[in-house]
Amino acid sequence: QAFAYGGGTFFIPYYIALFFVGIPLMQLEMAVGQVFRRAATQAFGRLNERMRGIGIACGIIAYGIVTYYMAILGWGNVMLVKSFYKELPWDIHNLVGGFNNSDELLAKPAGHFVNQVLMDPENKDEPEVASAGVLFGSVFMWFVVWLILVKGQNFISKAVWVTVLLPVVMLVILVVVGITLPGAGDGIKQYIGRWDLSELSNGEMWVDAFGQIFFSLSLSTGVMTAFASFNPRNSNIVKDAAIVAI
Repeated sequence: QAFAYGGGTFFIPYYIALFFVGIPLMQLEMAVGQVFRRAATQAFGRLNERMRGIGIACGIIAYGIVTYYMAILGWGNVMLVKSFYKELPWDIHNLVGGFNNSDELLAKPAGHFVNQVLMDPENKDEPEVASAGVLFGSVFMWFVVWLILVKGQNFISKAVWVTVLLPVVMLVILVVVGITLPGAGDGIKQYIGRWDLSELSNGEMWVDAFGQIFFSLSLSTGVMTAFASFNPRNSNIVKDAAIVAI
């Protein structure tokens, strides 16, 4: 989004949305969960019986998001397995000849993903069959989710050490590797080094910034309500919301 809307200019509506909408809404959602000690469906129902539908809607939204991400994790599992191959299927270092532009550079890895991972048919009129690798990868992730839920709170408290810390470690590794690559400085400049303030009059940028806050903080999905339901009743919600959001 930052690249699409004038580089660093995007952070202006982003942080406005974070401090004036994101954190206050997170505090409210966490307060409901912490007071009633229940997930969204039951917590909103205890707040007012007519508001039980809000909790149900949060559950439906959360299920839709999880279903979407299970397919992506299925792709990731396939790529993870193939990353142990002696010769990477998407490796471009052994290709003969130069490249005229970035499209040619990305042709092999992109083609492998579309044709070998997704197995996208050339004829769009033909019925599509799910890739076996993606299917089994997604089913495996559903099994992991089921296992965590069945084991209960004690297992979840242990699982988060992996599900939370591992992405952070991987992100740090990717950042370190990325900034050491040729042209990294140009990429950073395009990301936050240029400020096109005329984009502030673009309404779509503001909509995307606020939408990104809702998505990043998992607002209106019941996640924060369920998260806060495990907090002690005297836990500082203001501090918790600020730490989680920032």
